[in-house]
Amino acid sequence: MAIVDLEAFDANADDLLRRAGGKPIRVASKSVRCRALLERVLARDGFAGVMSFTLPSPCGWRAPDSRTCCSPTPRRTVPGTPS
Repeated sequence: MAIVDLEAFDANADDLLRRAGGKPIRVASKSVRCRALLERVLARDGFAGVMSFTLPSPCGWRAPDSRTCCSPTPRRTVPGTPS
């Protein structure tokens, strides 16, 4: 369970959009670990997908209508090792 000040959350999103100057923003999945909040921010114009260290995380956490998820470093799973 978590308590989130949605007014502050939305104000932070507004500030990010202002500072981005029209460039699309990818949400870092490690920063927003609540699906409802991810969906809330990705529904806003200016936010475009999820970014994470590994692909399973953003692809599992992204909102259903989010078309992009990216990982800054390519990873390869070797059989017999944890992913």
